[in-house]
Amino acid sequence: KKGKTYICPDIRHIVSNGNTTIDRIPFTARELEMLALFASGLSIAETANRTNLSRHTIVSHRRKMMHKINAKSIAELLAYARRCGLI
Repeated sequence: KKGKTYICPDIRHIVSNGNTTIDRIPFTARELEMLALFASGLSIAETANRTNLSRHTIVSHRRKMMHKINAKSIAELLAYARRCGLI
């Protein structure tokens, strides 16, 4: 039995515009939050401070996102997110 999907209000417009479905977004709401912070130029330490998470957790989120889309760098991850309209 599957639970309900939570959609962060900041990204709700992305999935409600008819061009993108929840199934096509490979990232969780928390990962999308991390993407936005990375795209704004924050460092790992600054992102950790802003989200009250450890640096290790931020690195883990980044690594997991990169793995999901087979990105080799943060630049590739951000380029993917921009192409898909996620940031």
